[in-house]
Amino acid sequence: MTYSKNKNKMTIMTKALLSLLAILISVANGAFSQGGKYEVVLIGQITNNQNGGPINDQEVNIYADSLYTMDFSYHKTVYTDEKGFFYDTLKTDLKKGAFIVTTQDYLDIDYDTTVYFRFNWNPTNTLFANFKLPLPDPVLGHQANFEFIENPFNTNALEFQFTDITNSTNVVFREWDFGDENGSNEISPLHTYSEPGVYRVSLYVVILGSEGNTLFESYIEKIINVKYDYYFHLGGTVYAGYFPIDTGIVYLYKVNGQDIVPIDTAIFNEQYGHYYFYQLLEGEYFVKADIPASSNAYGTFFPTYYSDEFFWTEADTIFHNITNFDYDIDLIPIPQVTNGQGLINGNISFDPFGEKDPSPACYAELLLLNDNDEPISVIHSDENGDFSFLDVELTSFKVFAEVTGKYTNAINVTLDQNNPVIENIEIIIASHTVNGGLNGISDLEWNSSFSEVYPNPVSEMASIKIDLHETTDISIEIYNNTGQLIKQSYKTAYSGETTVFIKMDSQPSGFYFLHISGENQQLTKKFIKK
Repeated sequence: MTYSKNKNKMTIMTKALLSLLAILISVANGAFSQGGKYEVVLIGQITNNQNGGPINDQEVNIYADSLYTMDFSYHKTVYTDEKGFFYDTLKTDLKKGAFIVTTQDYLDIDYDTTVYFRFNWNPTNTLFANFKLPLPDPVLGHQANFEFIENPFNTNALEFQFTDITNSTNVVFREWDFGDENGSNEISPLHTYSEPGVYRVSLYVVILGSEGNTLFESYIEKIINVKYDYYFHLGGTVYAGYFPIDTGIVYLYKVNGQDIVPIDTAIFNEQYGHYYFYQLLEGEYFVKADIPASSNAYGTFFPTYYSDEFFWTEADTIFHNITNFDYDIDLIPIPQVTNGQGLINGNISFDPFGEKDPSPACYAELLLLNDNDEPISVIHSDENGDFSFLDVELTSFKVFAEVTGKYTNAINVTLDQNNPVIENIEIIIASHTVNGGLNGISDLEWNSSFSEVYPNPVSEMASIKIDLHETTDISIEIYNNTGQLIKQSYKTAYSGETTVFIKMDSQPSGFYFLHISGENQQLTKKFIKK
């Protein structure tokens, strides 16, 4: 909750006017709707700031923060009930959004807060917006009040510590109701709920007057959200050299069990280079920054992961369990490379189910690596998945598709005076790997000589069957899910059928990549160690 005096009142009114303008535009375009498959429940309570007593019949305005989500438009006025509560429910098809909740005290001073919702995790979001306001007249004592701490010992998300903070030292009787048919008479009871949910918790007290012959009764009720999962905000600043970037795109990925999945994209266009992701489930994330063509820094910096790395396999993950806006990224500069007469082009597409019916991979990141596997250039594919490296030197390179969460096999290319142009590179983004070859996808037929890893999941020993037309020396490498090499061996695979065994009994549970290379060809298989 933020508090603003009269001099900031115009800011809130401006937000409200902008939101109302967005509503009118949306209505005109036929986009405004209060129906949808997702549900937002907003709950708030307004109390006085002297003793925590409820304030009834207080006007509250709820606006969609259309500056955060442009196609989200909403406004509603509600009033608090006799317990100080206000409520609102919204149905929407948006995956994320925000509300600006505002109210005023008796001096017309504005109070506002912004609450965020996101539907990556579940189809319902319960949001809370509470305010403490001054009242025009002095408030008498004898008001029950309490505070609470969620998961006080970080051992049980369903555990709450309640504390009686009634503004009197003469409480002679107290009775808690935790909203689940359980209660207590203690000053600071510790209570564990049996299941998640929204509960009404109340405290009833009897207070002995100062003269010792009068009893006063008081009651307060609050609504709490008991949940297994906790949500926090994440953000930082993207720097291009010594200065924050003017315009940028930041991608967010979550490590979800055995997969790394895209969650959100933040596009910002302001002088401070800040990016924000709100209402994120605690867990492990990757963050990656890129530069659009509209930026002054376009063409001079590589897309860069948090911890300032080129590749997701080398980047640090963020273990997100608290709101933090210090995840800064320093974009890596693109080196000055001498122009040449060479050309490398190709196409990249998606075929996650191996149906040989790929769809174009738009705006995919393609890196050109030198002999030391260092990126020296970067481009993005167009809407058809086509890409071209222009004016490159006549030497050897590797074409590398950087796709977050998927293990990529680089493609070796050599340009010289006799062959200054490499065309028809085809790259396929599969379910867990990225493979490709020269002169069309037919180069990938080598893959058919190798079976899948068996058994999968693996307990102690993994195996793979190889059926080659001729004897070939191969390299076998095992990588974990962060790209770390954990095993490597070299074998001669004789013509005909051969079975290769890999011991995995000493490795922890998780998912792994089996990478096989030989005769300028390579492939990657994914498997699970249970």
